[in-house]
Amino acid sequence: PIIDSVEDLRDTTNSLAVKNVMSDIHEDLLTGASLSQSMAKHPDVFDKLFLGMVITGENTGSFSKIFEHLATHYKWLHDIN
Repeated sequence: PIIDSVEDLRDTTNSLAVKNVMSDIHEDLLTGASLSQSMAKHPDVFDKLFLGMVITGENTGSFSKIFEHLATHYKWLHDIN
């Protein structure tokens, strides 16, 4: 599930910044925090749109669709900049 995905990201990234954020999130998840609660502690990484979409995924159980929409949105933003 989510905790395994966060752990995989933490363990495979070459970016120290991503590794640190994923380590924090992983620890929070292990102690019972929700993904959105943990991500909210990193506003410099996860903006309000991202957090809102994660909360929607938590409430509806549709994480895969939510992350598809987020990937499309952020790719579009990257492409236009």
